[in-house]
Amino acid sequence: MKKIIWIASYPKSGNTYVRAFLSHYLYPKNIKTDFSLLKKIPKFERKETFEKILNKKIFNENFDFLKYSQEVQSKLIKNFQQKELIYKTHYFYGSLNNYTFTSKKNTLLFIYIVRDPREVLISYAYHNNISIDEQLKDFTSSNIINVIGSETIVNWSLHYKSWKSFINVPSIFLKYEDLVLNPKKNFEKLINFLSQYIDIDLDTKILNQAIQKTQFTKLKKLEKSLGFQESNKKGVFFRSGKIDSWKKILSKDQKNKVEKAFYSEMKKLNYIKK
Repeated sequence: MKKIIWIASYPKSGNTYVRAFLSHYLYPKNIKTDFSLLKKIPKFERKETFEKILNKKIFNENFDFLKYSQEVQSKLIKNFQQKELIYKTHYFYGSLNNYTFTSKKNTLLFIYIVRDPREVLISYAYHNNISIDEQLKDFTSSNIINVIGSETIVNWSLHYKSWKSFINVPSIFLKYEDLVLNPKKNFEKLINFLSQYIDIDLDTKILNQAIQKTQFTKLKKLEKSLGFQESNKKGVFFRSGKIDSWKKILSKDQKNKVEKAFYSEMKKLNYIKK
């Protein structure tokens, strides 16, 4: 039975990288060198996704995406094929104001990408065009929920734990750092996981082609020449892609605040060794 497949992550954690790889793997005959394939795996919490189902007249600046989330998912499932039911999301898994983002009824499986929060902090601050100290306040707060456009953002730890609690559907958790250091091994792991639930097979040739086409340096160069719709207009989307720049960028105080706030999860994920 067809349902939604989520590529979920906290913002600036490698979601678009995985999405780019998977879109190239699923549509290997595409010959265009641009970002058009990403439209095959769109972001769920966008007006364009909801307009496929809902009347355009209901959209305004106060439109609540979470309120209509599951209704839209159910209708998307009825109207589209499984290959068209893969969505990127930054939503946390859970409920807010009595509305729940998704459920077992609407979810086939999810892919969760996690990244070292010290690196996420830097990337997210650059993306939002604010200082690291400004970003740090919301990033580590356990009681602030930010609604930014169509996104509802909680802190890094709550986001990770929310999806970790979604145990009644199949899932795979991938570390961004592993994807960078050994893309072939980890993307092969992803395809093997997906092959258990959808009509997809591991093809080493296509895998290698998809990895080559979606190298970070190539995505960065592509954004520079063509632009990227999802970037912050004041900066670039594919900025660094590094896994340890925090060692040179964060102050000792900033580093300690992140590690103190997220110690338990960071230790389990081996981001903190001690």
